[in-house]
Amino acid sequence: MRKCLEESNVKFGQPIKVRFPWYDINVDYRRLQEENVVPVGLFYSLFSAIFRCQVQYLAPFRDCCKADLFRFNNYRITWRKFCKKLAKILLILLLPTPFYLRLLVFYEFEYDELQHRKKAIEVGGLKEPLESSLLYYFTPAHGVFICMYILYVITAMCWRSYRKRIEITE
Repeated sequence: MRKCLEESNVKFGQPIKVRFPWYDINVDYRRLQEENVVPVGLFYSLFSAIFRCQVQYLAPFRDCCKADLFRFNNYRITWRKFCKKLAKILLILLLPTPFYLRLLVFYEFEYDELQHRKKAIEVGGLKEPLESSLLYYFTPAHGVFICMYILYVITAMCWRSYRKRIEITE
């Protein structure tokens, strides 16, 4: 390279035009935007602000997030820590919202009719016909769904302990 520069008429300290026909760019792929995902909108903004704690970077909240909510000797809880914990709890409680709505609809509108239908079939000495959906037979209080509830709670607790281990090792 140096020999090539010495043979040419390149003067040191003088800008020259250089043409690069091809070059590679080293990119951190974690910072690229995902395909077909647009990071705008009301729900995205609320999720980012609350559950990803992005509100702490806004000017009015910077000092507030660093301020102490509770302090006793060496033990200190800032508003940021408190809000992050609260957001995690809310996320765990609000994640199964569609299921909560399903329970509400079932017990409000379907449960009485289902009980009357089963009683009529039993009084008539008939067997329940197998309909197209198995979920027709599995009410929200069925063992399958109870196992799902338990699995959900266990998963939430494991996720919490796993996150604590990561924070300790970092």
